[in-house]
Amino acid sequence: MTSLRLRIWLAAFLLIAGAAVMLCASDVLRWQHRIGVDDTRFAAAPEDRDLWTMRPLAPFAPTQLLLGLDDDLAFRRAMQTFVLGRPRLETYTDTESITERTRAQVLLADILDSGQASNVRADAANLLGVLRLVSTFLDPPQAATYLTSAAEDFRQAITLAPEHSHAKYNLELTLLRLRDQLSQGGASGQSPQGGVGSGSGARRPGSGY
Repeated sequence: MTSLRLRIWLAAFLLIAGAAVMLCASDVLRWQHRIGVDDTRFAAAPEDRDLWTMRPLAPFAPTQLLLGLDDDLAFRRAMQTFVLGRPRLETYTDTESITERTRAQVLLADILDSGQASNVRADAANLLGVLRLVSTFLDPPQAATYLTSAAEDFRQAITLAPEHSHAKYNLELTLLRLRDQLSQGGASGQSPQGGVGSGSGARRPGSGY
């Protein structure tokens, strides 16, 4: 009787484990599809808060952890928040845009301080610098302070990714503006580049900022 019970429990365990494996395999495919689709949706509708979300089939959502998606999703959500802050509209001062820019700074700073790949952290540093440049238009008396901080962000991006062309351009622009700010109080009318590099084998959303 004991042997029969043991076989029954073992069979039940194997059945449950097999079902869990099948659900995890299904979630892997669904995540791959979801990320690809939502990266495309992001370009058309960045304000969609349902991007890069999926209800897992497997219990306790192990697939996201097993695939190491947390870092990729964190960057995408930081990028989305950055875009919603309308950084290209430097003088846009509505409460919602300012709030999104503040949130983006926090999310990007977390990525910069994380253990993510150097190119991802370089992208985060570059975008942080862009947000500081935007702040110079909103708070002109503190422009020199923001420009100095932005220059440090761009330098850090270049240290992490020496070929980061956007960070190099932005650093040059920032130093020119800082020189004008300190000598004449002037400012260049050029716009910073917040473009991000590619990561994990695929171009990240938001390229070209």
